[in-house]
Amino acid sequence: MVYAIHICNHHWGDGAKGTSLTEQLLTGSETILLVDDDEMILTFLTAGLKMLGYDVVPFSESTAALIAFEKDPDAFDLLFTDIDMPFVDGFDLARVVLAQRPNLPIVMCTGKYLLADTEMMTRLGIQTCLRKPFGHRDLARVVRKELDQRNENLEQDSSSAAPDEQNC
Repeated sequence: MVYAIHICNHHWGDGAKGTSLTEQLLTGSETILLVDDDEMILTFLTAGLKMLGYDVVPFSESTAALIAFEKDPDAFDLLFTDIDMPFVDGFDLARVVLAQRPNLPIVMCTGKYLLADTEMMTRLGIQTCLRKPFGHRDLARVVRKELDQRNENLEQDSSSAAPDEQNC
């Protein structure tokens, strides 16, 4: 069975007349490691993120995503993963990723909301989870927010690491 997902440029009547959905959303050019075992959702997310300008490396198998990450951990700017997957779930994937790249932003998504998931995310330091179903606006907002937060943290780290001119 083949599923086709069509994403079109919608025009909104909220004062942004003549502005496409892509122009209204927060865009980027970073590389996203995308993992979801549901092929239809993976296709939807891949198309949505590419429409926003991101370079997307999609995987329907978390084990394959893990191999790609371990091959080149610095190739990715953000991990976007489903929580509930066979073999290596989103939490195990996040643990391995964070062990190698502790500052890599991670966005999780799930079709089920469980208190245990929230607690595990807190333990891992993951702050963002999208609950399925979600739309392109939520996707754009959350991904851009996580990437911008990482960039702010990197800037703060580099400015605090710079020598104080008064003490040179």
